[in-house]
Amino acid sequence: MEDGDGQAHMVLGHVHLMNRRFDDALIIGREAVALRPNCTNANGFFANILHFCGEQDDAIEHITWSIRYSPVYPPFFADVLALALLFRDHFKAAEAVASESLRVNPGGATAQLVRAASFSAREMSGAAREAAERVIASDPGFSVQRFAEQQPYRRPSDLEAFASRLIAAGLPA
Repeated sequence: MEDGDGQAHMVLGHVHLMNRRFDDALIIGREAVALRPNCTNANGFFANILHFCGEQDDAIEHITWSIRYSPVYPPFFADVLALALLFRDHFKAAEAVASESLRVNPGGATAQLVRAASFSAREMSGAAREAAERVIASDPGFSVQRFAEQQPYRRPSDLEAFASRLIAAGLPA
């Protein structure tokens, strides 16, 4: 059956992403947005695919649209925006968005990781260490290696840069 509203496309796009079929994920994500151009979910989930595929500027554009389309959006969307900003080296903006995500979802691990990596990149060791301690407090068994193994980044260099910032923040390798 055809997917008239794009929901199945969004799910399939993320299945492809998790299976590291990046080109397929991008194709399906674009189709989802084409079917539902003003849909907060289509744009938000496509932005996540774009982020993991290394297309940060497009990810920022789509996640910004997603947030604009729905003033009440899930913290996940703020996390996607924070990650894309972090990967574009817009550290202060990434920290601000991550802080907003944590305001809505105080236990949000992704937002704390963004803060830890961003503070580390800005050589704010005390703030980086504090964010890292919050990650460990919520997940005592956290390790950067285990985290990295679960992340479907297309470019190994993106994941390596993120992981090195997390280690520099004080998270266990």
